[in-house]
Order: sequence, then structure tokens, then C-alpha cells
Amino acid sequence: MEFLLPCSFRTRFASVFSTLHFYFLVQCLRS
Repeated sequence: MEFLLPCSFRTRFASVFSTLHFYFLVQCLRS
């Protein structure tokens, strides 16, 4: 979904997206 966002926005919050992606990935693996 990140690819739909402007590059500047995506660059600024890249770390946030990475953290959220990792969090949801862990939740998916746990379930």
C-alpha cells in the first residue's frame, strides 16, 4: 500500500511503515 503514497511522504515515514509491517507480520505468524 505504501507505493500509492507520494515519495516524500513514503520517505519521511519509511521507518513507521517498516515497523507496522513487521508488527502485522508477527501477529499473522502468531495466529
